[in-house]
Amino acid sequence: MDDSIKLSNIKLYGYHGVNDFERENGQSFVINLQLFTDLRKAGLSDCLKDTVDYSKVYESVKNIVEGPSIRLLEKLAAMIVDEIFKTFPQVGKLNLEIKKPSPPIKGSCLTGVSVRINRSRI
Repeated sequence: MDDSIKLSNIKLYGYHGVNDFERENGQSFVINLQLFTDLRKAGLSDCLKDTVDYSKVYESVKNIVEGPSIRLLEKLAAMIVDEIFKTFPQVGKLNLEIKKPSPPIKGSCLTGVSVRINRSRI
């Protein structure tokens, strides 16, 4: 299936990280999400019920990122993936990237670190 819906550069603030100061002070996160689903029916019907409501996907991502602290980006990404598959059964596959634009790595010249998950529904 090649049809997809993309949510690009979702910028949210959360309190995640291994370091105490990351969980206390928080930081920005940037999320890119591609949802693979069959869009033919929605293309014919022009009805929201026949597609994935990306405003609800956004709210799901926002609730997780702005929710309780998580230490690892990997765990945060896995929570988002699990929630999307649970809430949106029409999504068969997804690609997710979470970026920490300002990672606290002493002496680094990075523009960010990210975790990417490419997963299909089991």
